[in-house]
Amino acid sequence: MQASSSPPSPSPEPDARKAALRQEMLRLRAGISGPAHALHSRAAQERILTLDAWQAATEILCYCAVRSELDTRLLLEDAWARGVRLLLPRCVPTQPGVMDVACACDAADLRPGAFNIPEPDPARCPAVGACAPDVAVLPGVAFDRAGRRLGYGGGYYDRLLTAGQARPGLCIGLCFSVQLVDALPADPWDAPVHVIVTESEVVWISK
Repeated sequence: MQASSSPPSPSPEPDARKAALRQEMLRLRAGISGPAHALHSRAAQERILTLDAWQAATEILCYCAVRSELDTRLLLEDAWARGVRLLLPRCVPTQPGVMDVACACDAADLRPGAFNIPEPDPARCPAVGACAPDVAVLPGVAFDRAGRRLGYGGGYYDRLLTAGQARPGLCIGLCFSVQLVDALPADPWDAPVHVIVTESEVVWISK
């Protein structure tokens, strides 16, 4: 379900600075070795698991990590084990740059979707429409200490969050420490986060 009014559609590459920074951050992330990737992924997820907001949440929006992204399996498994309603984004095939959200009850509800990212199977998991999860864990190519997020350039999460389809109580940016920078270029449609979690720290911007 889309809100009746929506923000201007983000440009895939609104700023040359973003494109250059995106390339550099992806290079740094891809350079994290297998053992370090697993170790840092677990440490960052464990930091999220200790947050009061995570433990108190009854509905969570998360994502399935792919390629060199920080792993999220521990978060997904924790939500399923505790009976928390777990929402996952899913690309809408007929609308480039647009995602809907569906509830996945366990790993069996997932199948490879757009970009080979595990997504809720449309045959088993209908879209939930507008939602207000207590917590949303968001991926990013980079974050800064003001809560700004740099995505992959398609505007998927910016549309999801600013169009009103998903209105989380707390937005958590999840990344490796090498992806956390002092400042990022920003555009009006960029959706900020309230807290950033890495393997080494939790950075609160606002609650």
